[in-house]
Amino acid sequence: MVRCFPKSTVVYSGSLLALLLCAAILVAPALVQAQQSRAVESAPTSRPPEAAATGPAYESEYCEVLYRFNSEKKVTDPEIRTRFEGQYNQADDPQRLRTWSVETACGEFLVAVPMWADVSPPVLEHRGGNTFEDSMGTTWEFQVGADGVVTGVTMSASDGGVSELQHWGDPHEKLNGKHMKDWEGSAQ
Repeated sequence: MVRCFPKSTVVYSGSLLALLLCAAILVAPALVQAQQSRAVESAPTSRPPEAAATGPAYESEYCEVLYRFNSEKKVTDPEIRTRFEGQYNQADDPQRLRTWSVETACGEFLVAVPMWADVSPPVLEHRGGNTFEDSMGTTWEFQVGADGVVTGVTMSASDGGVSELQHWGDPHEKLNGKHMKDWEGSAQ
């Protein structure tokens, strides 16, 4: 005979199965409560839906990161951004293995995308005139010809290394040596 008294002692007289059943009845509520408290502690903390709706909308996670952590590096003048956009490469690299593509990202940031590596591109911060600086301390000094067209860039790294790159044009204007006037409506 087994009698279970909650928050009391168990009087045992009989089978082991009855004893285990009684123990389960007494312990189960405590286990459920412990499991519920752990679930509450480990629940992910997220913004409530109303907070998410009031924040700015970003076109991608990459843009959200740019705006959150690099907002001081925005180049708000579109003429400055478009003036320096294009592909830059060394003259002794005809296969374009070390090409940088300077382009506008997320509408307001000038980034330098290394075309040979799958890495996050450095954001170029405008320092005035034709000078920019990236987060690694490299200074990008763009050369502009007498006609106002960018001819190249000198990259001076913080460790003393210097690279001279030529402007190879806008990647959106030429394809296989042919000038593409209008990409709209054409099947590529």
